[in-house]
Amino acid sequence: MSPSLTILAVDDNLAFNYAICHMLQQAGYQCLNAQTGSAAISVAENGTPDLVLLDINLPDVNGFEVCRRLKSNPKTQNIPVVFLSATQTSAHAKEMGKSVGGEGFLFAPVETAQLLTVIQGALLRARNARSA
Repeated sequence: MSPSLTILAVDDNLAFNYAICHMLQQAGYQCLNAQTGSAAISVAENGTPDLVLLDINLPDVNGFEVCRRLKSNPKTQNIPVVFLSATQTSAHAKEMGKSVGGEGFLFAPVETAQLLTVIQGALLRARNARSA
């Protein structure tokens, strides 16, 4: 994967966010991070990541609403969003993620290979959609 691709990891658990960023950096991605929904929206608008890896339970705005706002903003609407949650593991949460524009849904803890496969698939679909 190209080292020029940037992923925004959003989670209020600093240790978990650090671990995810470490996995992503080991795979050649640049990693931005945010601990709140409002910070995620701001970073996405200003840093223009290639993908957002988004927790659902955030201290201010939940991940579903963050995704909804990103998808309704012309500047960020084409950024793929993959949900990553340790607490929201139901089929309903997965459907909710899809309904607000999420490209994928992972349950934590997640294996590096699975994380990278889902990210690469979401990036590929986004690239194909832009070129179609």
